[in-house]
Amino acid sequence: MSLPTSTELVASDRRACPRYRYESEVRFEQRSRDGSRRIGHGIAADLSRRCVRFRAEEKLEPGTELVLRMAWPEMLQNVCALEMLVSGVITRVTDRGAILSIGSYELRTCGPRSFCEAPEPSSSWQLA
Repeated sequence: MSLPTSTELVASDRRACPRYRYESEVRFEQRSRDGSRRIGHGIAADLSRRCVRFRAEEKLEPGTELVLRMAWPEMLQNVCALEMLVSGVITRVTDRGAILSIGSYELRTCGPRSFCEAPEPSSSWQLA
């Protein structure tokens, strides 16, 4: 999957924070109360500084806390790929996708020239 070279504003958006179209594969994990971990994947549709909308393979419920990983479109010093880790809560689920309200985020290096190991790819939900 190729990353977009620019972001495009979502037309006719009336929100205070503008949303940008950004399609990218996402991986996410959810920790349950018993300590087990559920891992899934999906496709991001758009993002703003407050939320990410994505379509998940599995149905998610509002109130679910997730950590979501997505590729960042720029490289660190034109050498190392980056990914964004977003922690937050699912605030709404519609037929257009789940809305993850961003609680915190960070950019991390990833890939072969990274300072850390790349995460394992996930193809569907699983208990870890």
